[in-house]
Amino acid sequence: MKMVYKKMLLACVSSVLVSSALCVSGKAQAEETQQQEPVKTARIRLFSQNGSGMWFYRNQACYQLGFFSPPNAEVVSTLGAALSSFIGTISNTRIGMPESPTTKRLSERHGLASKAFFKEYHIDAGQPLTVMMTSGAGPGYECPLSAYSFIPKAGKEYEAFLDVDEEKKRCHYQIREIVASQDSTELQPVEDVKPVDVCKPSSAMRTGEAEVPALLSRPRETAARSGASVARAGSDAGDGYRCAGARPG
Repeated sequence: MKMVYKKMLLACVSSVLVSSALCVSGKAQAEETQQQEPVKTARIRLFSQNGSGMWFYRNQACYQLGFFSPPNAEVVSTLGAALSSFIGTISNTRIGMPESPTTKRLSERHGLASKAFFKEYHIDAGQPLTVMMTSGAGPGYECPLSAYSFIPKAGKEYEAFLDVDEEKKRCHYQIREIVASQDSTELQPVEDVKPVDVCKPSSAMRTGEAEVPALLSRPRETAARSGASVARAGSDAGDGYRCAGARPG
């Protein structure tokens, strides 16, 4: 009887040791996989305020047109956000992106009944992202609806915003990469930014291999219906600007 008991006890101890070894091995493999797993996302911060429009499309290098707003686009400047910007109660939406020169001077963007704000988003790396911007800056301003696309890189962080040149009465559309160091944070140009046009009827444009015909042919008509200024912006805005009507060189 004692011999049988010892055999059973030995079998139980062996089973516990094997299970523990398997658990430790499984945990180690999981940690190794997690360490080897490449970063597949990037982040972007988009700025807007009452009187300006900002939308974006994930995983496509084109945009769509609608009667009131771009269909299927994610909207930064929603009706609720515009109202909150108008009365000055809008708040920013953060996901942990670092401060930048733009956020530090956010108050400089505030206008009459138009408090500036931003929203931060996770986006897919290695897939095209299209950002649309426009501004109802007023009569005489050259701020047509414009769309630009680029392919975010894994682990990188970006900003997109619209600057209004009050002297020249032009809007400058910018997409920049946020480069942070221990001492400072800088905004650098994104090399592969390009203007894009309306999506083809087929879904071929979603691959990112989009042709880029003349910019703002159809958006010009849409902006005209809404009463916005649609004159093309010139290309002499200065180094680093992405101006409507001017292809990046």
